[in-house]
Amino acid sequence: MKPVSPVAYDPKTRWGVSEITLAKDQPQYISLPVLRFSDGLVVSRWSLSWAERIHLILGGSLFLGVLTFNKPLQPIRMSTSVDDVVGLMPKDE
Repeated sequence: MKPVSPVAYDPKTRWGVSEITLAKDQPQYISLPVLRFSDGLVVSRWSLSWAERIHLILGGSLFLGVLTFNKPLQPIRMSTSVDDVVGLMPKDE
């Protein structure tokens, strides 16, 4: 599994937010392209290999690891739709 850019395919879907890359100059981490919203929401997109997709179809699990550095865990949401993740942001008309 690897992070993918662009995070949102359609520029109209970016809600006026520019894509940035987190940990770009931190070799101990994977560089992570994200959309960062002013309300604190950060959205990333991931691509699964064919083997990972088959694993999930056959009932495998998907795990999420988060480094909290002993701070409270922030709310997260995983989805196959960017609209589900962005959720409360206004829709383009």
